[in-house]
Amino acid sequence: MSPAPAKSPERRILVSTGSAELLQPGQPLHGLEGIDTALSPANSDGSLDLDRLCTFVENCYRRGLHADGMVLTLGQKYTGVSDPVATIQREITRLRQAYGVLDRPHIHVDIPLHWPLLLFGDYDAAINPLHLSLESIQPSMLTAADAAASDSCSIDLGSWGYTPLPLSLLIVKNHKDLLPLLPAAAIPRLETDSTAGIAQGADIARLYSLQALLASLGALGEGGLRLLAARSVDSADYLKERLRECGSAGVVHSVGSGPGVSFRRYHPDLGPATDRIYRAEIEAARGGDYGPLHTNSHWHRRQLVQREPCGLHTAWQPAATYLLNEPTRRGEPLAAEVAMLLHPHTTAADIDLFLQQWVDRRRVAEPPADY
Repeated sequence: MSPAPAKSPERRILVSTGSAELLQPGQPLHGLEGIDTALSPANSDGSLDLDRLCTFVENCYRRGLHADGMVLTLGQKYTGVSDPVATIQREITRLRQAYGVLDRPHIHVDIPLHWPLLLFGDYDAAINPLHLSLESIQPSMLTAADAAASDSCSIDLGSWGYTPLPLSLLIVKNHKDLLPLLPAAAIPRLETDSTAGIAQGADIARLYSLQALLASLGALGEGGLRLLAARSVDSADYLKERLRECGSAGVVHSVGSGPGVSFRRYHPDLGPATDRIYRAEIEAARGGDYGPLHTNSHWHRRQLVQREPCGLHTAWQPAATYLLNEPTRRGEPLAAEVAMLLHPHTTAADIDLFLQQWVDRRRVAEPPADY
């Protein structure tokens, strides 16, 4: 990644691959006038490449350019991969001091699903009052520290309250940073006495959803949310472990921690070659060749459609995450089968039953794709 020429007047925003969907057509960061948006460098496993990111920012400072903002992710929805926000903040501070740069980039963090994990920031791991798996909640405790290092964050509240709430929460650390975001016109409010017809109905629906969410979260309480989040992460970790054991699936961003698990299935006859083939497909896609990925995607999706739900409910996501296409510097979608382990009564037995059907269907599985 090379910075733009020094004469360019555009503002620059770096976006991690975890938030790459925001750069797609129809999304908030697509085609912003006067703002140069670029994807941050990423490793082959989808995690942010901190060394290359620091090199890019340093090259900008050397040329007298500035990175005005960064959009990072804590817990990508379908994979759980997170960016090291606190570490990035420290490295940016170090580079600014080295090059005498006064302006600090605004760091915004998108938290699409993982906000209950923030409740583990002050959890007493020594006493462990909820008897949780410390191995599972340790990443959550780091997530809370990363969120505190950001300048602002956006949170989707609905998923954990079991309420379809079409609203997000924006939290800004310094109220002065919020002012440029406010529209000149009056800000819409959730008024029940509106005379706007359709708008009134939409506002009332949001209001009722918000009331239902508050009631749900109030009933769960902080301890209930912690317990629910920890059990979801435990179930997701167990599914990843079993997927690796079965030997016919590649887990997308296996380093992620959260309730979502994305995976790509391969024909069982491939055996030990599955992991090598999956990694080769990812590397080929990062180089611009999506043919191998698309070939297996067609095979995998046909298998999913023919399979009866058993143990777990999964769905096909055309964009479970995004890969950085190195030649074009664009984020390209990676399709995968996704399991969201949000149900509080999901057990290890359910996960084992889900994977057992793969063995049962082996006799009738269609021929493997042309690998």
